[in-house]
Amino acid sequence: MNLPIRLCRSRGPRSLLNIFAALGLALGVIGAQAETLLDESFLLGSDYVPAERAFNIASPGNYRVQLSDLGFPSGLQSVKAAVTRGSVLVASVPAAFGSADFQASAGGHKVLVAAIAGNTAPGTFGVAVQPVAGGATVLDYSDTGQRVAAAAPGLQSSYQASFSITTAGNYRIALTDFGFPAGLAVVDLLLTGPGGTQVARLSGTNPIADFAAVSGNYSLLVFATADALPGGGLYSVRVTDAGLNTVVFATTRPVGTVAAGREVNLPLTGPYTLKLTDLQVPAALASANAVLVRAGTSLARLDAAGATSFNASSGGAQLFSVQAAAPLDGSGVSQIEIASGVNQIADVLTVTSPDLASGLPVTFDNASDIGTAGPYRVELADFEFPAATSAVTLTVVQSGQVLGQRAGAGTLDFNAVPGKLHLLVTATPSSQTRSGLIATRLTAQPAGTVLAEKSQAVGILFQTRYIDISKSGSYDLSLTDLAFPAAFSELALAVTRGPTRIASIYGGGKVTFQATAGRYELNFLARINTAAQFGAYGLKVETTPPLPVITLSAVPTSVKAGETTRLTWSSTGATSCVASDAWSGAKAVSGSLDSAALNVDSKFTLTCTGPGGQTSANVTVVVKKKSGSGGGGSVDPSLVVLLLMLVGGRISAGRVKGRRA
Repeated sequence: MNLPIRLCRSRGPRSLLNIFAALGLALGVIGAQAETLLDESFLLGSDYVPAERAFNIASPGNYRVQLSDLGFPSGLQSVKAAVTRGSVLVASVPAAFGSADFQASAGGHKVLVAAIAGNTAPGTFGVAVQPVAGGATVLDYSDTGQRVAAAAPGLQSSYQASFSITTAGNYRIALTDFGFPAGLAVVDLLLTGPGGTQVARLSGTNPIADFAAVSGNYSLLVFATADALPGGGLYSVRVTDAGLNTVVFATTRPVGTVAAGREVNLPLTGPYTLKLTDLQVPAALASANAVLVRAGTSLARLDAAGATSFNASSGGAQLFSVQAAAPLDGSGVSQIEIASGVNQIADVLTVTSPDLASGLPVTFDNASDIGTAGPYRVELADFEFPAATSAVTLTVVQSGQVLGQRAGAGTLDFNAVPGKLHLLVTATPSSQTRSGLIATRLTAQPAGTVLAEKSQAVGILFQTRYIDISKSGSYDLSLTDLAFPAAFSELALAVTRGPTRIASIYGGGKVTFQATAGRYELNFLARINTAAQFGAYGLKVETTPPLPVITLSAVPTSVKAGETTRLTWSSTGATSCVASDAWSGAKAVSGSLDSAALNVDSKFTLTCTGPGGQTSANVTVVVKKKSGSGGGGSVDPSLVVLLLMLVGGRISAGRVKGRRA
């Protein structure tokens, strides 16, 4: 049987690679969009209260923000306003009675107002936002520009209250100065009855008055002034029937440095113990006082460290305390306990320390509740941000007892029982930066289960914010100095989780960090321009955008010399593309075109850039070589061999047949 052999000229049939390219085989997967966790602006003030107001713009367009000094009750020293969209500044008004136009997209916005009040009185400003072409006002807002309230408590206080007497009869009102920690310089009380009639007037020298009452509403007004030293006091007002059997009204009020009363519930009738401990952290207190009060009368009192027993019926009471640190130390810590036998009823720890932003050594308490007796470990970390602290000390306290102490960063192991646990940290910020950042992490041993973790700034760190990350991955953090009303003198940001610093930014910019699910702290450090009195910054946290994904194909991928190929490409997550190698120039993020005539094998490369970075893809087109015989095209060598074998076989068969004949 003869097998015909047909030699055909190649016409560029599609190879498997050609087919895949024609189908547009993707070189990756389509990237997901970035998820924003935080995108906001914030205004800080050093001596004056910053004002912020959020508002929404429903329709995109051109808008105008108008700022006015309303002059009530007096004019402001200066007032400036800015409009932000997320963490971006979109408009600013540099002075009162000014305006600014801005192009707005739909969505949430915020107005920031930096108002500096006059020397003697606050002032009022107004802000309005509306479309330039006219239409409904989207914001009409007014507020007061005023100084930040003094951190130290004042020596004077006033108190107003009302109560009702339902049964006419004889009553007694008593004004008691507890002399806690010392007598008040002045305490005056005015009692008025129905119709505003004066019923009684009391003072420190005339503290009790009996009066005949009719049924109705009564009002009292008290003015009190503490002496400069010790700077605080405590008084009570008590109204009873003439037989002192029924309490109609009772209150106890602190003045100046005396802390507000803490509510305490005494569960049983019987004996109790009041205990006051000076923990001497970082040094002994100059003085410490505690008093337990019920219905305007004292149940127990301590004017120094120690303990006292008292009997009381079940019910509520108020615990007041006051303490002063030694002048040279600036910080001190006391602990007050109320117990019934072995049962702890109250555990109050009080820290006296300079303000965290003072740049001085400060002491603070990270308290946790312990549910199980056993071994524990606390880790103290110094982030050295923006510089290492000059000194840091950790003291672990429970029930007035020091369980352990260490100086410097590191770990401390101790045993604790169920109850409140206090982690006292005393830190001295860097003398150069006047600031620092430290953290504690409490774990149960030996499993290492995290019970509590917290970072704490000392020095000029103004704000700490929290973000909750729900899934592990890569995140981008951006910090922007909005330079409103002026640039910060210094700014930086540290991302922390417990004792671990995740990322840092100095002076603004962007950083990418890896995170697992959990709560993270954004610690913002800033020094406000002294003349401006205010500073504004923007924060943005989002999932890291994916790299661009490119699909690039050539059809055909094999051509004869002088022929062309059709290049087709598309991309996701890209904003621009550039061609290189066998083609060049900027390209659209998707498209197609015919190449130039090809005479040699050619590689086509496309590089695309987007928010997530830069990606390249390439495809190679092969140029087939011409056959040396000219015409007819090229022949596969294996076919030539097969043909020779078949021809040789036929010749041999003919010779054998001739011999037989």
